[in-house]
Amino acid sequence: AWRCVLAHWPQAVRLLVACGPGNNGGDGYVLATHALRAGREVRVLRLPGHALRPGPALEACRAYEAAGGVAGDFDGPLPSADLVVDAVFGTGLSRAPEGVAAQVIAAIAAQSSPVLALDVPSGVDAERGDVPGTAVRATRTLQMLVPHQGLYTGAALDACGALELATLDVDPGGFDIAPSATALSAA
Repeated sequence: AWRCVLAHWPQAVRLLVACGPGNNGGDGYVLATHALRAGREVRVLRLPGHALRPGPALEACRAYEAAGGVAGDFDGPLPSADLVVDAVFGTGLSRAPEGVAAQVIAAIAAQSSPVLALDVPSGVDAERGDVPGTAVRATRTLQMLVPHQGLYTGAALDACGALELATLDVDPGGFDIAPSATALSAA
């Protein structure tokens, strides 16, 4: 994700990273750590009342804090930034976001800076392409490991922006998955 930022927004100095409580939020913390170490001004916003789950996301948050990063809770309008990174929800979301999560997503969608969505724009169902509530409108979506079939159809088309894939150097032959509808239609 950091390489994607450098490739598409090398001039971005002020980054705002919105992190959710799961592994997608953990990805956001990893990107924020790289940006911080590269001398960028980084502000991480968390979802108030949503504690990080134990595991990789919590470890990534601790690494960000150990590097000198500070995270604060979302409390209203977003501060200005050269780039907003959406790491609120990933592929596991299949329902409309609620409460403060919906407010954060709406705030990201309403601001004017470019948006990089990690794995999937928050609010989009990565399997079906549905947008059951509010969703981030990304400038670019960086999918992790494999393409997500739902991002190529339905309401997701208006939310994803340009699609990019990061295989993370994992051999796709190691996945026990059926071919996606996208792969079948391309054949």
